[in-house]
Amino acid sequence: MRRSFAYGHAIYSDESEEFEPWRWSDTNELCPSDFRRACKRCGELPTSEGYDACLGKLENVESACCGHGVKEPILILETMKSEKELIEQAKALCEKFVNKVETGRARSVETHADCKAFLDDLKSYESELKSSREILDS
Repeated sequence: MRRSFAYGHAIYSDESEEFEPWRWSDTNELCPSDFRRACKRCGELPTSEGYDACLGKLENVESACCGHGVKEPILILETMKSEKELIEQAKALCEKFVNKVETGRARSVETHADCKAFLDDLKSYESELKSSREILDS
């Protein structure tokens, strides 16, 4: 028996037959060829382009996955970015997702909490950095 995940949902295939199709573990129904199903973490379907709905299309990104509540999120960049650019992109992504939840267009409480925590931590860091600069400038 082969086991894997698709959008956070467990899937399986019987290895005894070479072309045995994948099935959803929770329903035993056949998986569609594109494995399209609402993400287990955020409850959203992938975009029509195939992107994770909570991430959307990310600029300068070769591949991205939100982790679907099973794995840690992953981001593979097309080109190396500076730390500042990565933080700005992460900030914009979190702000976008927080807005989607707060306007009822997404519903993942866990992702919302992660994004809010990141934004709060970033705000605290920026405030500490500003205070340090003011002390050095005086």
